[in-house]
Amino acid sequence: MFKTILAASAIAFATLPAAAATLSDYIPADSYIGGHIYVASTGEVSVTYIGSDAAFTNVSYFVKDGSDQLLFTNVTAGQGTISLGSFTAGTELVFSMTSIGGGNVQSFLTGTEYAKAGYVNDYGFVVAFEDTINGDDDYNDLVFGVSNVTSTLPAVPVPAALPLIASAFGGLLVLRRRRRA
Repeated sequence: MFKTILAASAIAFATLPAAAATLSDYIPADSYIGGHIYVASTGEVSVTYIGSDAAFTNVSYFVKDGSDQLLFTNVTAGQGTISLGSFTAGTELVFSMTSIGGGNVQSFLTGTEYAKAGYVNDYGFVVAFEDTINGDDDYNDLVFGVSNVTSTLPAVPVPAALPLIASAFGGLLVLRRRRRA
């Protein structure tokens, strides 16, 4: 039994990486279609209206805790910047857009082929929506910038679990010694 516990603990320790593992969902630079948006560092996140060139009425929302916070429409002038609040690093942010036009109401989420997200020169991190299914694919129907975000999930330090694993194996050894006594 002792050899089994020792072998299991050796295997567990040998498989732990020496550096922090990185979990990521990268948006390829050549496409920027879909993908996820994460808070880069703990702190405030804000969105800034950049523009729109659409015939339909488009409304953007920030999706949080099952409810939608209205952000921008493409028919309201002088929209400026809106603070979404403070978030911890690694929190995934989801934005949506509803398009009202041509007798149809369609909603699109980030992470689908109807939204592009990524870094654009002079604007920083940008979210851009297409407002029609099988549309013109210009992704300029509602565009806004987002601060303090990234398309890559921040690194998660896996070795932090090492003391927990070591204490579990220590507990097993103590139990084994008690049974012999």
